[in-house]
Amino acid sequence: MHGNWSATGPGDAGVHLAGATLDSQARATPGRGDGNIDLEGRTTTPVANGLSDYAGLQLDYSNLSSGRGSIALIGSSTNNDGVALRSGTTVDSTTGPILVQGIGGTVLPQRRPVPTGSGVYMAASSVRSTGGDIAIHGRLNDSIPNVQGAGVFLGDGDGAPNIIAAGRDLDLVGSATQGAPGLLLTEKAPLSAGRHATVRAGNNGTTDAVVIGPDVTIQAGQMLNLRPGEVQASGAAVDRTADPVDLGSPSGQGFALSADEFSRLSGGTIVVGSNEHSGAIAVNGALTSYDALTLQNGGAGSAGIQINAPLQAPQLGLVSTGTVAQSAAGGITAGSVLARSTGGDVDLTHADNNAMALSGSAGARFAWVDRDALMLAPVAVTGALGSVNVPQALSANTLGADRVLVQTLDQDLTVALPLSSNSGADLVAASRFQNPGAGRIDGAPWRVWANTWVGESRGGVAGSGLRPNLYGCTYGGSCGVTISPDENHFIYVQRPTATVHIGDASRPVGQPNPPFMVSVTGLRPGDSPETIHGSVSTSATEASPAGSYPISGTYSSDIGYVVTVVPGTLSVGSAPPPPGPGPGPGPGPGPGPGPSPNPGPGPAWPESRPRAWRQCRAVAPLPQPAARQRHVRPEPGWRAHLSGE
Repeated sequence: MHGNWSATGPGDAGVHLAGATLDSQARATPGRGDGNIDLEGRTTTPVANGLSDYAGLQLDYSNLSSGRGSIALIGSSTNNDGVALRSGTTVDSTTGPILVQGIGGTVLPQRRPVPTGSGVYMAASSVRSTGGDIAIHGRLNDSIPNVQGAGVFLGDGDGAPNIIAAGRDLDLVGSATQGAPGLLLTEKAPLSAGRHATVRAGNNGTTDAVVIGPDVTIQAGQMLNLRPGEVQASGAAVDRTADPVDLGSPSGQGFALSADEFSRLSGGTIVVGSNEHSGAIAVNGALTSYDALTLQNGGAGSAGIQINAPLQAPQLGLVSTGTVAQSAAGGITAGSVLARSTGGDVDLTHADNNAMALSGSAGARFAWVDRDALMLAPVAVTGALGSVNVPQALSANTLGADRVLVQTLDQDLTVALPLSSNSGADLVAASRFQNPGAGRIDGAPWRVWANTWVGESRGGVAGSGLRPNLYGCTYGGSCGVTISPDENHFIYVQRPTATVHIGDASRPVGQPNPPFMVSVTGLRPGDSPETIHGSVSTSATEASPAGSYPISGTYSSDIGYVVTVVPGTLSVGSAPPPPGPGPGPGPGPGPGPGPSPNPGPGPAWPESRPRAWRQCRAVAPLPQPAARQRHVRPEPGWRAHLSGE
């Protein structure tokens, strides 16, 4: 049914049904499926007509129903509502799609106190499909300021609710050409979709384009997608990809959702933006989502995502081609976070950030600071494909960027995925580094910073070079060692203790000091004795009388060990007596002279040395001249120093 009304005086709608019942199922031809319902009405006037207040298509207390057939309600008016559903009108289908499309206009009224007009206006009416899709598209040409209307207006129905319920998908789009809201949902109205709901709105950006009243809820079984959009003059619904999005502000402009409005939205995942959206997305007021939340502006030249206020969600996706950042007030709390910037930085270093799992990537720098324990692990979120209004699967099984910084301010940092960088990575654990086995660090040289090695699990990740482990160094703070930028390091705040044991020695009076042998204990796996440096000394000289003299040492570590020295003792004994004359010739060869019954005071060297000394001598190199001192490389775990006067 099509109708058109055009006059300069008062008149009626292009199509106006009151108390009508249309049922396409009753008209179905057996074997050919249900019929369709197609109503289109237009109201046009040659000039602005302040006497006309009728819609292009108006239904009052009428009932339209279809089974598998479609229902299309299309209307336009230069003076008022494009489509008006009033007074308990119902529009229902079983599985057939329903389209309500209206383009409204405004003029200075002659019979009304304020100018009115909406693209689609509903009052105490319902649009429902048990298993089909519903599209409601409204545009308002609000050439008159302060109009009481919107692109789509759910208005007063004397307390009765407006109901929009799609068994499958709902596409709700409203826009105004000037400052009127694109969507004005003020009266009690549950809006729902069994699968996906897409909500788009736009205006000239001087006022709020999305107004969701306190008794309005929007719910989707799987994905609820919110993004700027408009209805064109042709009736086509399109995105406004460059429009900014303001979340959390109590009085935002353009596509803006306050925290109160956001609290009445629900879905398996709430997606703000899409893969094609490029306008900035900003959280400007504290925002809490009880459902998984993704902020997405994946279009070319994106203005990025900015978190300027606390943001909380059980699962969070921050996906952009621009920079993803936060201000000093923008702490993030989430069970898991996927942060991705294909063309800029991920710069999320607020001290209040708190996530259990994190993954993502950045075209330049990736930085995340977390106040608690954190696991780098694969994370999957849901985005939106704007061209077809369906979910987009987004996942990150690795973490990579040109430069990487991930830091916990308390507890452990766990790596359970491959991580890579082009120019360097710093992984900073307030307590310990953990790798349950799936973690890997590739690419440019990296540094793992931790408080302690006690209780850590490296999972096969190891440092490189002669100094894989460094100690006594705090990330961003004091550091007593030199960190090579070309090697991979584990760096700890705590310092282990290495002990240098100086072995005891002995000699007769008047002889040079023998070699002084040392051993090193307490080194951690991978640390070389070559990193312990120093020398031994004693006050005894060749002229020293018999007695005991301490053998002391001074040692340090160039990788940060605390070095303690256990001194040895040099025993200087009296010179042994000269040997006595041998026995005269006997009748035959006999044994040589036996031991003296009163041996001199000189030490019997091997026997007088303790067992540990004998072991040290067993692995030590041959003595060198005592007149000089040098380092000798012994067997692993030992270090020998030769010292003389």
